[in-house]
Amino acid sequence: MNITISSQFQDLIYPLTTEELTVLEQSILQHGVRDPLVVWENGKNYLIDGHHRWSIIKKHKISKYNVVNLKFDNKHEAINWMIDNQLGRRNSTPEGISYLRGLRYKNEKLQHGGNRKSSGNDFNLQKTSDMLGEQYKVTGRTIVNDEKFADAIETISKTFPTPSKQKDIKHKILTRQIDLSKKDLIELSELSAKYIKQVLDGEKELWQVKLEIEQNRKKNKKKPVRVVLPEEIKMYCGDCIDVMKKMESDTYSSAVLDPPYGWPLGKKINNFTPSEIDKYGLIEQAYFVGDRSPALKAGLYDLSIEGGKKYQNWCSKWGKELLRIIKPGGHVLVFCSTKMLHRLTIGLEECGWNTKNILTWNFGTGFPTSLSVSQQIDKMNGTNGKVVCENPNLKNRLRWDKKDKNVIAPFTSEAEEWDGWFNNIKNSFEPILLIRKPLSEKTVSENVLKWGTGALNIDACRIFNSEDIQNNNDSRFPSNVILNSEAEEELNRQAGLNVASYFYCPKPSETVKNIGCEDTGNTHPTIKPISLCSYLLKLITPPSGKVIDIFSGSGTMGMACAMNNMQYCGIEIEKDYYQLAKRRIMAAYRDNQ
Repeated sequence: MNITISSQFQDLIYPLTTEELTVLEQSILQHGVRDPLVVWENGKNYLIDGHHRWSIIKKHKISKYNVVNLKFDNKHEAINWMIDNQLGRRNSTPEGISYLRGLRYKNEKLQHGGNRKSSGNDFNLQKTSDMLGEQYKVTGRTIVNDEKFADAIETISKTFPTPSKQKDIKHKILTRQIDLSKKDLIELSELSAKYIKQVLDGEKELWQVKLEIEQNRKKNKKKPVRVVLPEEIKMYCGDCIDVMKKMESDTYSSAVLDPPYGWPLGKKINNFTPSEIDKYGLIEQAYFVGDRSPALKAGLYDLSIEGGKKYQNWCSKWGKELLRIIKPGGHVLVFCSTKMLHRLTIGLEECGWNTKNILTWNFGTGFPTSLSVSQQIDKMNGTNGKVVCENPNLKNRLRWDKKDKNVIAPFTSEAEEWDGWFNNIKNSFEPILLIRKPLSEKTVSENVLKWGTGALNIDACRIFNSEDIQNNNDSRFPSNVILNSEAEEELNRQAGLNVASYFYCPKPSETVKNIGCEDTGNTHPTIKPISLCSYLLKLITPPSGKVIDIFSGSGTMGMACAMNNMQYCGIEIEKDYYQLAKRRIMAAYRDNQ
């Protein structure tokens, strides 16, 4: 039988390491070809399984082997069979599994013209991603992320000129010979070919490349162009309390706010200024240990009782002016930290707000900041402990002090006794306080009819999961739990829980952060996701309602308003961020036209 090799099919075959290929060759030479070759019986006999065996058969001119013929209606069905067959192999790495699932998703979309229907009137049609998620026992969003990873591998491999080099790079990624996480690889794929090659050839680490790009962008920073906003979007530069004092009472319907999370150690309430960030080199440090550093360094808050009281009093001051300009019954959502939530709540209740609920935005990942009791005891005894090995989680990265971070074991007997004890747990969520201005009428219904405020738009925020769509069930009532991808997958893994019952929101990507400011970049350290802002705004903002944002930052809330055709008024105290916010909001407004 004549067997045809198609590069399209061959590229789907999971790569073997040199050792695995040697073991396979020795086994075939000693015992013969045990497993049959599988071909697609379509007149051309394309090989769809057994490529490694076939290469050994051809090399040693082996004549004795078996062939199984399978029939498929089209190429897409053959590809799906190949992918599922590859996913069943025991030697697959997590990267290889993710890559193959991503390819399967892409192939299914080619067959059906996209991710089938995810919205609209026909709720019986299950999304392709959810369908594959059920098949592979993961969430639909994991399948979508798998596609991003598969695209990243294809993009990275194509930066190299020859097919053999492309295949080699793909092989190294899928067999974990390249020490980059899936997230790192996706980030790498978004860079130019020059930087991709530098990282993969070992000339530079990814963080060094990202730092170089940021430094070049700062060096070539252009003066922002003056932005003229449309009538439905207003921006003011100044202290929010002073600006609100000039506004009319009972004007705005809602607000979603992201204020500073505490009283600073310095003199100013806001340490998140561009000058402060440049002063400490925070953006550069972000590339040493991830994007957490600007927020941590800029947010050096006074956590003493006195500092908490100052923060509480400050919240009461802006809360009082906000209460006056919000319509009776108007809702406000306020992001906060876990340590200062009680201060924020008391400060706002003292000036007249009613607390309605607390929402939680949960992350599967968090940055542990707790103190090791064991290491502190060793330091008290004049030693830093025993270095066991390098920390694999921070390989090729730097600490704040730019020294390698090692895994430390206790040195003294006292430290050994308290090994494993810390002074806190890891924080993996941000609370969002839901408050409401007291009603002016006797009931919510009467208040809604007079002011348009007082109720929540539940239907606009209902959650559909794959089972609801498949079984034509009602959608889920939105809860006060919001997840990101890591939290979703962890819940699904531990409890077998269908976490699609909750609203899902990932942290913003670099591309999203820099919308409207691609030339200068977005230096604000605590940028919220646009999708999260949109969800919260829909929940509390009535039709034709006006939104006020007294801590505008880089304008993410204004972008969400522009994308949802809502009237918006923003206030930002820092001139640089004020200009940046206008550019980003205008970019979102133009995209929505």
